[in-house]
Amino acid sequence: MSQEGRADIPSKRQHARRPKPHPTFPGQGFSLTEGDLIIGRKNLSAIGTLVERTTNYTMLLHLPDGYTPELVRDALAAKIKTLPDVLRASLTWDQGPEMGKWKQVSVDADIDIYFCDPHAPWQRATNENTVSLVVARLGWSGRLVPAA
Repeated sequence: MSQEGRADIPSKRQHARRPKPHPTFPGQGFSLTEGDLIIGRKNLSAIGTLVERTTNYTMLLHLPDGYTPELVRDALAAKIKTLPDVLRASLTWDQGPEMGKWKQVSVDADIDIYFCDPHAPWQRATNENTVSLVVARLGWSGRLVPAA
């Protein structure tokens, strides 16, 4: 565990080390997809989110059996493989322990993965906004199911 109480992610690539964009092609080099995990009440359920930055296209990761690094790895790699190549330039995620198997996701889904700096949600601003909308739409019951 790190000093901040977060699980350390082995050999993680920090957000600040992403390639800088070419001035002629502003989107090149930036993460085109952002991801996060929404965790329900008492840590009993979770939904993963993937949001494409330019179109706000959102995909949810079905995690019915939990959100261990192995389960997230499998669901995330499978979902990323469904994206067109142009949207698989890179993925930015927070530093949650669910990404402990990020290297396997990177290889399996052929995507570069970067991690936000601690306490820097603006490095995934599109996803942060989308998460708030998803939670509002689900009628936050804490169980991550639509409200009756």
